[in-house]
Amino acid sequence: MQVIDLPFGHQGFVTDAQGGLSKSPYETWNIARHVGDDPATVQGNIELLDQRVGRHVLFAEQVHGNAVAVVECGPVSHGVGAKPVGQADALLTNCYHQAIAIVVADCVPIIVVGDNGWAAAVHAGRQGLEVGVIEASVHALRDTGAQHVFAVVGPAICGECYEVSQDVADSFTASTGHEALSPRGINAHPRLDLRGAAIAQLEKAGSAILAFDERCTYESDTLYSHRRATHAGHVTGRFAMGVALCHVDDS
Repeated sequence: MQVIDLPFGHQGFVTDAQGGLSKSPYETWNIARHVGDDPATVQGNIELLDQRVGRHVLFAEQVHGNAVAVVECGPVSHGVGAKPVGQADALLTNCYHQAIAIVVADCVPIIVVGDNGWAAAVHAGRQGLEVGVIEASVHALRDTGAQHVFAVVGPAICGECYEVSQDVADSFTASTGHEALSPRGINAHPRLDLRGAAIAQLEKAGSAILAFDERCTYESDTLYSHRRATHAGHVTGRFAMGVALCHVDDS
């Protein structure tokens, strides 16, 4: 697991596909419950993540939308009293008793941190980028009182590896304003640079980019890729990216 130092003492984290309990074809550290992996095994993988992060990690049910769920908790231990997390593609919190994360396997994972200590974990796939999940997340963070916003962009499929139909490319460009990359080869299709579009949307929303993970999920043998698995004719797992907030003593 990669640990990322963030402003205000917060720590980001990115898991990978190694060191967990899952068997083929989910080898081995699948974090997602919705991909067909054994539920008990997935729970074991999540508990392993909790141990490595040092607190319980909360997830939402991701639906490729733009809803932002606020995870709140009072000054109590171990996240007691935290509100349950429902359907959302971004989680926003100022709670240091527990961590928040999203799961991906080609989509763009993002951590956004405000200068007031609040932070968000954002799942930005093609559809999420089209419906404005990044803008919604940054605006939600600003609504908490944050004046300055900082972002870390995690590993995702690169534009070279993400071919789509012309209709999908046209829809993406119309919705985001981000032009598709030209086809390469006689029978090739347009390609979408999701990470480039995500960075452009973050910057438009006024977020400074602190770090950008250049790893391509399709090309990496240590990360899950839904598209690579589909091309190979099987299913696959999901890795997680999230943030654990540092407690600031206000006394």
